[in-house]
Amino acid sequence: MDVLIKIKEKYSTVRNLLEVEFKNDPEREPYKSKYRAKSILTEIKELLFDVIDNVEKDGEQYVSYKGMLAVVIYQIGLICIDTEEIPEGEKQLKECYDSILDHLHPRFILVSVVVRNQLGILWSQRSQPTEAQSWLEGAEKIYNEFKSTGKIPFYYHDHFEESVSETGVKELEMVHTLTKFYLAQVYGALKDLLKSATYCHETLQRQLIYNEYDPIDWALNSATLSQFFMERLLFKQARHHLAAASYVMDKYEESLKSMTGSQEEIETKKEEFKHRSSDISRCWAKYGIFILEHSKNCLEDDRKSEGKNDDDKNLEKLLFDNLNLAEYENQITDTDVILFEDAREVFLFTQKHLKKAKEYYSLEERASDHVQVVQDHSQLFRHLTAFEENEERQCKMMKKRIELLETVLKELNPKYYLDVCRQLWFELGETYHDIMQVKFQKAKAIQDSPVPQVFNKINTLIENSITNFNKFLDSVKDKKKQELPEIIPDDLVGPTLIAHFYLGRLYYKYITQDKRKQIENTTKSYECFKYVVDYCEKSEKGRNAVGEELNISMEMMKLLQVKILQY
Repeated sequence: MDVLIKIKEKYSTVRNLLEVEFKNDPEREPYKSKYRAKSILTEIKELLFDVIDNVEKDGEQYVSYKGMLAVVIYQIGLICIDTEEIPEGEKQLKECYDSILDHLHPRFILVSVVVRNQLGILWSQRSQPTEAQSWLEGAEKIYNEFKSTGKIPFYYHDHFEESVSETGVKELEMVHTLTKFYLAQVYGALKDLLKSATYCHETLQRQLIYNEYDPIDWALNSATLSQFFMERLLFKQARHHLAAASYVMDKYEESLKSMTGSQEEIETKKEEFKHRSSDISRCWAKYGIFILEHSKNCLEDDRKSEGKNDDDKNLEKLLFDNLNLAEYENQITDTDVILFEDAREVFLFTQKHLKKAKEYYSLEERASDHVQVVQDHSQLFRHLTAFEENEERQCKMMKKRIELLETVLKELNPKYYLDVCRQLWFELGETYHDIMQVKFQKAKAIQDSPVPQVFNKINTLIENSITNFNKFLDSVKDKKKQELPEIIPDDLVGPTLIAHFYLGRLYYKYITQDKRKQIENTTKSYECFKYVVDYCEKSEKGRNAVGEELNISMEMMKLLQVKILQY
């Protein structure tokens, strides 16, 4: 009995060290309290070994002491990991696991689950996801089996107290939530994205139920998960998780109004809220853009949205039934759109979120992010254009894209933002080309000869497109030789070949009565198409980077050869 009192007193000292005294540890000795606690826990461990050797193996007292021992060894292992003694920590955790008499016994269940979690984390950190999966799935399995018994689990400290507290129940639920969180990461590492998404959702669901979450982290995780659903064309689930993110952020914003603390702390939290709220707006924008793009592709291919496979049907049940999100969900559709009016509603909703994102991601303070938001805005106009039948309004939308892109491009120094400038030059080249195509087709449809003013507009668009594509290509050229490298960097192969393809079309469509200029443009057109063909002949990466453009380039070379000979 004296030994038991001694054990309890020592354990009380350990608790004080780990819960109170550690706050006073000097900077030079950050682990001072933990080392002292570890030393005392080791003493308790030895005392328990002696006691257990002298107790009947089939009695309740034996089970009680073994429960204490499991907790003590687990805490030693945890301290070792916290103090960066990983091998020793793993050794202690495995010893703890081996010491457990009955993994489903109320005295052992919590330690059994948490030690499996810790071993799962260790293996995951070593980039051994399969081993981590085994430990974590074991933790999930015994939790489910124990829950079916209806028994009350012991909390760690309950082993050294006279009664069982309710803390054990709460702790077991929290630990199980962590099991699901870790499994989500492990399945992600194993490339099983379906299971990873399922466990992510279940983690978020449990955090809501038990009110154990940081609002900003929760909202960001839900918004991130929505992107997975979106890419699998599960628009209902994507919208739902974005709506949940906005709901939680709005509740958090309300709580900020009554938050107490120093002015600096409150301002820091408000700034973090603005930052992350903007990130969630960007996720909403990605969703809106994706809806329009997918709808446009379905209309162009004259097909309905793809049917869902069994895996996707299983994902359809992943909703937060305890949240009323209608207010958020009703602001944007979760189906493909067909009519311009419906597309415009998606456009306006998405544009609202892009403008909100721009307020935080300003060009002056966060240039790279600002440019990405502007590019998203440009793509939003691009996809809306596909639903507009009036050619003049189509051109107005494309001109709006040009205005957005050129405005931001003027403020960027290619020396510091070369990758971004390349993207903008290329997109501007495409956009000027697309307006030219509309004007060109309209001019061809006119029965009477178009007036010179029309030709001049077309040529101006062609020249602007050529200028931007050439700026892109100049940025790829070797600085000393001022010519394109023989082997284009992998990330630039596709854009470089497509830029040449566009240039071939642009030079070919340039309108002039000057014979010399006609020959010059036809020759340039031929050279651009030839570059595409020649590069693809020698490079598999080139062939993989382009599709029908290669075949068209080959046909155009034949056509232009004949035309050049005719001059």
